[in-house]
Amino acid sequence: MQAIETHRLTKQNISNLAYKSRRDGRIESKVAYKVAKSEVKQAKKTYTRVRKDPNHSIVDETLQKRTFIKAKQTKKVALKTKKQAIKRSGGTIRGNVAKTIAYEGKNDVRTRIESAVVDDDMLSDLATARQKIRHTKGNVHTTKAAAKYTGKATRWLGGRGYGLGNRTYNKFKGHGFKRTPKAMSIPHLAADSIRKRLVRLKRSKTGRVTGRTVKVLKILSNPFVNFLKNPLGLTGLLSLGFGVILIAIITSVVAMFSTTTQSDFDLSDSWKLMTYYDRQKSTDKADYYTQLDDVMIYANAKNDDYQPTASHKFKVKKGDWLSKNGTYGDWLESLWDKLDGNPDNLKVPADIYSDDKESKDFTFDKAELTDFKERLEAVTEDGGGKYPQLLELENPLYLSNDTNNYNAPLKVVKRFGYASKDKMFDGTTIQANQGQAIYAALDGKIELDKNGSTVRIYGDKKTYLSMINLTNIKVKENQEVKAGTLIGYLSEPNLTVYYRKYRAADELPPVDQSGIWHKLNIKQGWTYVNPGFYFAKVIYLQNTSVMTDISSDATKKAKQIAEMIRKHEHKATDEGISAFLGNWFVESGITPKRAEGDYLNPPVGASANSWDDEAWLQMGGPAIYSGAYPNIIHRGLGLGQWTDTSDGGIRHTLLLDFARSKNKKWYDLELQIDFMMNGDDTGHRAAARAILLAKESPSSLAGNVQKFWEGNVGDKTKERADAAEQMYKALKSSDSGGGSTATIPAGYEDKVSPRPTGSIALGNAYPFGQCTWGAYNRLKEFGKNSVSTYEGNGGVWWQTAQSRGVPVHKGNPKNHEAVSFPPGVAGADLTYGHIAVVEYVNADGSFLISETNADGKASGLRAWRIISASDAMNCYFIDYS
Repeated sequence: MQAIETHRLTKQNISNLAYKSRRDGRIESKVAYKVAKSEVKQAKKTYTRVRKDPNHSIVDETLQKRTFIKAKQTKKVALKTKKQAIKRSGGTIRGNVAKTIAYEGKNDVRTRIESAVVDDDMLSDLATARQKIRHTKGNVHTTKAAAKYTGKATRWLGGRGYGLGNRTYNKFKGHGFKRTPKAMSIPHLAADSIRKRLVRLKRSKTGRVTGRTVKVLKILSNPFVNFLKNPLGLTGLLSLGFGVILIAIITSVVAMFSTTTQSDFDLSDSWKLMTYYDRQKSTDKADYYTQLDDVMIYANAKNDDYQPTASHKFKVKKGDWLSKNGTYGDWLESLWDKLDGNPDNLKVPADIYSDDKESKDFTFDKAELTDFKERLEAVTEDGGGKYPQLLELENPLYLSNDTNNYNAPLKVVKRFGYASKDKMFDGTTIQANQGQAIYAALDGKIELDKNGSTVRIYGDKKTYLSMINLTNIKVKENQEVKAGTLIGYLSEPNLTVYYRKYRAADELPPVDQSGIWHKLNIKQGWTYVNPGFYFAKVIYLQNTSVMTDISSDATKKAKQIAEMIRKHEHKATDEGISAFLGNWFVESGITPKRAEGDYLNPPVGASANSWDDEAWLQMGGPAIYSGAYPNIIHRGLGLGQWTDTSDGGIRHTLLLDFARSKNKKWYDLELQIDFMMNGDDTGHRAAARAILLAKESPSSLAGNVQKFWEGNVGDKTKERADAAEQMYKALKSSDSGGGSTATIPAGYEDKVSPRPTGSIALGNAYPFGQCTWGAYNRLKEFGKNSVSTYEGNGGVWWQTAQSRGVPVHKGNPKNHEAVSFPPGVAGADLTYGHIAVVEYVNADGSFLISETNADGKASGLRAWRIISASDAMNCYFIDYS
């Protein structure tokens, strides 16, 4: 029985090695064996001492004997597991040397025996055949090693030779002894052509049928195995030739196009886990949206084909005595802490893996770093395509003949993964316009959802893509479509897609004890994966935002400036205005009466009379900065620090001239906004309007302001982005009681009845998390059954309701009515307006509302806000009773 149990435990331990990397399995098994040996030694000593004790009881002796036997069994299992782990990882140096000596000795004995029988005709033929087999095997091994090092030498010599020849050619052509830029070189253009052809193959139906690269390699290794089984037969020789050619081709493709080694499911699990850490660790000061593409590629390069729930030991810090005993999910959390743990010093993966002060479990050695950078450069030098080996989905917004738009990155406004601390978003929302045409992103069969606005495309039995919020659908049930086929049009802004693949039982990761399975909703069957992996190019507009301490005065000023801007451009978005406000907060503190260097001591710094002194205003860089910055001809002035520069910029002069033409002071706030829209040079006015009309994230637009409007790229970029996000929140808050709160405001707790349950009403077809979705749920809780799922955008609900005969009135709210905010009223979206529910009306006419998506994040969480009586007069109230 003991032997059977030992065999079972050994088999179990060896099977568990499959869930660990070779290195981890080897290390853990060695440690386990060392511990087991120590426990056997200790158990034996205890057992011996008990037996020699004249006063010992038979019970004590029996217990200690069993402990000793159990310890020996554990040691035996640990030894076998250790041997298997070592064998799996390539063996030990001593063992390999011993094998080599034994092999050479065996060969010597064989040679002597074969030499002794050469005189016998039949035995001579057999001996010759055996020698040829060994000679062939040796040649194969030698050839592989020689090819490896010859390839390296050839690449090195070729690169140096081409570089010298290219420089010499350019010298004779009169371009100087310089290399042709990489993007224009002949090798690069040739490689790019090959790459594009292989990408097209990968995207094709034939390419997708081949499945994962790893599986292909396993299949293509079979001919080589056949040769080793029958090296003298015709089949074996043909298999050798065929296998070597195919393996060489596939290996080249893998080297060129692989940035990750995980399966689709493990890669998505890792992504979701990092979004979980982002949401859990966000605070009022920092809202984390780590740029995860670089993290995923780095983690794969460091850990190979890992699974978040698999066991992993690593040292968190350099110099730690003990390793952390956990999972790869714990490794990811430690990485998150290194990247984002200090909100005042956010980092990117390159800061971690190239820092020799970090633990070796997070860094690359010199050779690994070189290889990683080369592979990364090979797949990203065309400006995108972080996961070229996963390309399966075409651009759903544009056709390939629209080259510029088709090749541009898709802009993701809401990413796959955790959207709040406890809710997952299983899709990806791509920025697009309402009414925009939507095309099939892959070949497959159509399935139409009963709600009439969702189209699914089944690529095969284990893959399908869902596209929602569609109208005027142009395809039919069971229709076979090709990528690029017109599917329909967007019924509202932005396209949300969901991508599912079927996860088989053997693709499930090991269950862990930390709850990662539950957090990631891991299960067999149809599983959501990150659509962003499968498109050619994607950028994420959600960025980490570390909030700057902005005073209430700055908040009021921000709203005042927003109103001034809208007098000149009524379609200006909160996002675009916030981008300028964030930059101005860093440049001038949103104070119009500012000048470059005004904080210094007079006469360079400002005195009471400086602001109207022409000579002081026209000081240049050398005068302000003790001889430095000669490019600054006249100092920067005002909100945007408008400057005259040596490259021909005269925005300082234009501002002063514009003020004189308007008979106003240059430091008048309204005058500076007027100048920005109507007095600045033509190029900067155009850039300002383009940014003000944009709907991207405030942080990304802040970068556009810095690059295209201010022209000082690299100066406090992060601070500008963070301030823009803060300004955006200030603009979205109500003028009549502050912004939305996550809980019912004080004094209203007993006035909200019934309390929201958080349930989703049956038949709710509005997009998850939108204001319309939340209002429908709450109205249904109040028993308002006449509300429909086709009321339109929040700002027009009152019009839709009125057309159906539902009572609507302007002003004078009543409890439990829907309140429709026209665009711009009380912070409502300037294009779509807003919809909420009246929870309680105060005696002065102000009222408490509950709402969703007030922060634009579509999290599905209900928030609360008090609206003033004056704002109520501009709202429409709908009685759905």
